[in-house]
Order: sequence, then C-alpha cells, then structure tokens
Amino acid sequence: MRIIHTNFILTKNDHSKVEFKAGDILPTEHEGHWYAQAHSRELEEPAKEEAPTEEEVSDEETSEEESSEESSEEEAPTRRKRKNR
Repeated sequence: MRIIHTNFILTKNDHSKVEFKAGDILPTEHEGHWYAQAHSRELEEPAKEEAPTEEEVSDEETSEEESSEESSEEEAPTRRKRKNR
C-alpha cells in the first residue's frame, strides 16, 4: 500500500486525468506507474510484536527459576550461635 506525499495529476493512456492529493492512499491499479511511484511512498505497517520462540521462553523460565533460588538463599535467616556468658 502506498500513500501520496506530493500532489500530482496522473494522465492515463486514454488521456483522462486523475488528481491525487498528499495523504491519499494510492489505488492499487496505479501503484506500478512510475509517475505515481515518484509521488508516493510505501505505507509502513505498525510494528507487530513477535511472540517469543520456545527457546526464548524456556531461557526466560530458567533464568527466573535461578533468580528466585538466589533470592530465597539471600533471604534465609542466618543463625548465630549464642555465646555463653
């Protein structure tokens, strides 16, 4: 899909004229025309967030397990022996 960036008039083979204004979507029937291409650009689709692969998911789960084990070790109270007085 292309969007017009500069106003222009396209003269077709039958000598009829089609006017395009900046911001219009270029009809697919005219996308191949060199003059229409010169006055338009590809409309970028919004970036889609890709789902993580199985490998990425398993890596995340492993790192979460490791970090939870580390934090539970850190949180465990340490006992001190009482000194006899």
